[in-house]
Amino acid sequence: MNTTTSESQMKDTLQRSAGQIRSLASQIEETVQQSKARLQELQGVVKDKTVEVAETADQYVHEKPWQAVGIAAGVGLVIGLIMGRR
Repeated sequence: MNTTTSESQMKDTLQRSAGQIRSLASQIEETVQQSKARLQELQGVVKDKTVEVAETADQYVHEKPWQAVGIAAGVGLVIGLIMGRR
């Protein structure tokens, strides 16, 4: 095998490798873009659900204020007991 053949083979190998790397980088970029889009979708869903829960809680507190106070006191008592044991 002569030097010219070896150099030619090395160049071919490098070119194929560079093409594969570009292809992989493109796939990674596409996956990242898809992940960003999905994350934005999920963020919107979570925001909508949070607003819905907050509105429901607000409505409940306005309709039944004493029950809300009782529930809040009960939750506070349970948290206090749990933290007091530590």
